[in-house]
Amino acid sequence: MTWCGDATKLLKACNYGDCLQLLSKAERGMPRLSQDAEFCLMRAQSRAALGILPDCVLQDLEVVAEKRPWSLEYSYFHEVRGSAQAQSGDRGGLAEMDVGSRIGSEHSRVLRDRAREALEWFDNVQRDGLRLQQAPDHLLENRKLVLEAVQSNGRALQYAAEDLRRDKEVVLAAVQQEPTSLEFADPSIRKDRYVASGGATLLITLFHKKASGGHLQAIRCVGIGGDDLAEISPDEGCDIAWFRATLAERLETMPCGLKLLSAEGRLLEDGELLSDLFLSTGSDALARGLVEKISTGAGLVEKALAIFKSWDTDETGTISSDELSRALLSIDPSLDEETIDAMFVSADLNVDGIISYEEFVAWAFGSSNSKPAVVEVTIGAREEVKAVAKSKSIAAKKPKRRSSSPASRSSK
Repeated sequence: MTWCGDATKLLKACNYGDCLQLLSKAERGMPRLSQDAEFCLMRAQSRAALGILPDCVLQDLEVVAEKRPWSLEYSYFHEVRGSAQAQSGDRGGLAEMDVGSRIGSEHSRVLRDRAREALEWFDNVQRDGLRLQQAPDHLLENRKLVLEAVQSNGRALQYAAEDLRRDKEVVLAAVQQEPTSLEFADPSIRKDRYVASGGATLLITLFHKKASGGHLQAIRCVGIGGDDLAEISPDEGCDIAWFRATLAERLETMPCGLKLLSAEGRLLEDGELLSDLFLSTGSDALARGLVEKISTGAGLVEKALAIFKSWDTDETGTISSDELSRALLSIDPSLDEETIDAMFVSADLNVDGIISYEEFVAWAFGSSNSKPAVVEVTIGAREEVKAVAKSKSIAAKKPKRRSSSPASRSSK
C-alpha cells in the first residue's frame, strides 16, 4: 500500500491537489478502497482543504466513523467534518471545528479558511443568485451553494459546473424560479418533461392487457388525449414503485414526476402489487386520463379550458352527447354506446342534456364524493366559454333530453 505513505507525506506538506490525484489513481486500481477508513479520511481531508464536494466529504467521514469509531476522539476528524459542514452552508460547522482545533496547524488554517469562504458565498448568493458568476471555480462544484443560487435566481444555473447542469434537482430548482433558465441545462436534461415543466406532474392512467390464460400480460400507459406513452410487461411480484421507476426511465423523466391511476381513477400507491390491481375501463377512467399535468391555480384552469374547448366543436359553450361520444371514441375506439352513455350521465350533474364547463371540470378533475377544489377557481374560464358562445350568436343551449316514460309524457 505505497499510496498510503505517499498520501500521508503529501497531506503533511499540505499538497492536497496531488494527494487527491494519488488517491483517485489508487481507487481506480482498487475500487474496494472506497470502504477503507484510512483512504476515506485522507480523501475527505484533501477535498475539504480544496473546498470541493463537501457532501462527498461528509459521506467519506461516515465510512470513517463506522469503520474506525475511535477516530471521533481525534481533533482532525472534527476539523474536517466541521469544515465540510460549513462548506455545505451550516454555520454550526465552525463550532464543530473548535471541538478539534489545533492552534498553529497549517492544515487547520486551510480548513477554517475554506469554511469561512464558503459561508461568505452562501450569504452572497442568497442575496443575489447571479453573484455565483464571481465565485471561485471550486465553489461552482458545490452543489448546495449552487442550489441556493438558483433558488435565488434561476439564471445562475449558467455559472454552475457542468456536472451540476446535468443534476435534475438543481435544474428543476432553477426552472421553478425562472423558466427560461432551462436553456442553460445540459441538453440531456431538457428532454425531461418533469424538469422542463418546472415540476408539473404527469398523470398517467394504467390499463391492463391479459393473455389468453387470464394472467397480466402487459400494462398500457395512457396520457393526455389517450396518447399511448408506453407498454410495460411487469415481472411477477412487482409493485407500483418498481413500475413508476421503470416508466420514468422509459420516458426519461423523474419518478416523482409521475402520478399513476388505475382505470377507475384511483391514485396508486408505491406499496401496491401490480398483480393485485383490478385494471379495467370504468365510466370515469378516461376522464382521469384526459389531463396530463396537475398543478394549482391558473395553470390547472388553463388546461381544463383548453380540453373543454377542443371538445366543444360547435362552440356553444357546452358539450353535447354527440361531442362527448366523438371525443371519447378518439381516445378509445373500443368503447361501446352503453359505456359512453354512462359517462355522459355521470358528467351531466343537473340532467339538462348538456355538459357545462363546471360539470366538465367536476367530472374530469374531481370525484363523485367531494366537491372538486378547482371548481372554485373557474369563474374566469366560465365567462370565457360564455363569451365564445355569444360571439357565435348562439343564444340558447341545446334542448333537454326528454324522459321516455309514459308518465312523463302524459304529465305534459
